[in-house]
Amino acid sequence: MDKSSKFFFEDQKYNKERIVRVLGGNLALLKSKGILYEDSSGDLIFNYVGVISNGRNVIFILPKYCNRHLDEHSKRTLFNKLLKIFKKYSGLNKSRESDYFVSELDSDEVSDFMIADYLLNDFSLNGYYQKKFTEYEIDGEGIIDWSKTVNEITPVFSKGVPYYFSTYNEVVQKDEYHLIVKIHKWALSKYFNDFGVILGFTGLEFDKSCDGMKILDYADFFGSVINKEIVNTYVDRDVKLLKALKTAIDREENQFSKRPTLSLYGTKYFHRVWEEVCKTVFSHVNEYVKKISRPNWINFTDIEVNKEKKTLEPDIIKAFEYRSKEYFLILDAKYYNINFDGKKLEGNPGVEDITKQLLYDKALEKLSRGKTKHNAFLFPSSNSTNTFKVFGSVDFDFLDIAAVTLVYISAEQVYNLYLENKTFSTDDLFKFVSEINKSKKRHSVITSTLYGNMFLFTKRLSDKN
Repeated sequence: MDKSSKFFFEDQKYNKERIVRVLGGNLALLKSKGILYEDSSGDLIFNYVGVISNGRNVIFILPKYCNRHLDEHSKRTLFNKLLKIFKKYSGLNKSRESDYFVSELDSDEVSDFMIADYLLNDFSLNGYYQKKFTEYEIDGEGIIDWSKTVNEITPVFSKGVPYYFSTYNEVVQKDEYHLIVKIHKWALSKYFNDFGVILGFTGLEFDKSCDGMKILDYADFFGSVINKEIVNTYVDRDVKLLKALKTAIDREENQFSKRPTLSLYGTKYFHRVWEEVCKTVFSHVNEYVKKISRPNWINFTDIEVNKEKKTLEPDIIKAFEYRSKEYFLILDAKYYNINFDGKKLEGNPGVEDITKQLLYDKALEKLSRGKTKHNAFLFPSSNSTNTFKVFGSVDFDFLDIAAVTLVYISAEQVYNLYLENKTFSTDDLFKFVSEINKSKKRHSVITSTLYGNMFLFTKRLSDKN
């Protein structure tokens, strides 16, 4: 990539000078958007997953759960997959202010990244913009233009009937040197250099003869030519391509202006993406949510009971049957980088999250009756080998409710399912349940052994005394 491109990680501290070198005068703008914040020590932390481009440099921010020791190829591969997820997610969900998924190619807020993705993908499917003109050949192979033939060619008459032994035929030619075709070639080269590798278009080949085109010197003129072409074009693909080229010219102008430029494609709330992915691949059944009781609001004056419109809403509820046994899953997708470091716990959900999840268990008690129930938090993992890895549990010892199981889910595997429009099979779900059961048994054995050893140690001390 010709542009300077760097990978960073969400929620990791970075030296301020390092970020300034890459993003220059855009720090204040990023802070105002809540994408970047400064901690008490002066380090900068990204609260964002996605792409940031300032015209000269491009940075890619990976999710906080990712392995910090990934090589460059692995980072690019992962980010390419995340971009596909963003496109699918934004197409299915209404974008919020915290998301930067604008896809309208003539919008001031559309990302350079989206322009590149459109231009390169469109070229791979349709080739260059085609500016056509019509010429006429006598006795050619094209469609006969009878009006021109009758007006300009003398017929031979036989018994009063005219016979045309020659005709004018239309021949449609492509103007490969038209200005818009040249602008298209320039834009393809520019955006391929900036984003081609990360977007996975490494094998794309095109004419680079217009790389040195002086866009800045004639930006207004080029823009007016494209605008005129848009007015006279009625093919949807051509109109969309022309708008993308016009935006590319405008961005080139802005890049060299004195005001800061910033292009974003991503989200400040990746947890919504993680929730959507998990909800989809686990085949969440929303009908169960509708059956959960709603709060009762009682007016003591006239003893009137009002039902709240909203109720508890777990992320994922899934019931399934396997080998004549029924199972009931209550799951919550948690985008946390949780870590047990000896006795130290980091990146864990709050008390409110635990309380809600235990309350879901209670609220779904009747619906899950007769089924084997499991309640779990789902955390993303960079481990691509194990689909599910149970690593702990959380509960309140004063509540008579089963603990919430803590499970790492392979992010790569669920991303693949999501992009392929697939879900976990019944076998997969049973494997999920089996992993929880095996982990609980191991924990029970370890706990029993620990308490047994403590008892023996205490007894020996007592006997000595």
